[in-house]
Amino acid sequence: MPRNRDEERMQIALRTEIDRVLRPGVFWTALRGNPRNAARGAAEKAMGCKAGLPDLMFIERRGNKHHSYAVVRFIELKTRTGKVSKDQVAAHEELRNLGAMVAVCRSRDEVLEVLSLWGLTT
Repeated sequence: MPRNRDEERMQIALRTEIDRVLRPGVFWTALRGNPRNAARGAAEKAMGCKAGLPDLMFIERRGNKHHSYAVVRFIELKTRTGKVSKDQVAAHEELRNLGAMVAVCRSRDEVLEVLSLWGLTT
């Protein structure tokens, strides 16, 4: 299924703002997905791409110089009326079971609030 254009526009608009508010040492990226056609989807599946991954991933290092580890968090972007798909529900559950935090955000303000609650902002 093609990506919702409103969600795509929200993500594009957030890119610069996320870069501005994240504290140093936090890595983030948008995750690819939502193939444009069945052939591309089949190719991505064959390469190991998983269905339902959230849109944004944030990684930070925790610990000290003797013992450090990565903390991974994800944000799924949805419009006010957008629905989380079955594949997304399953992927979010699997990520949470592995210890990752996953949030579904429906606006710019929700994204910024979640990043702040997670302690990732300056």
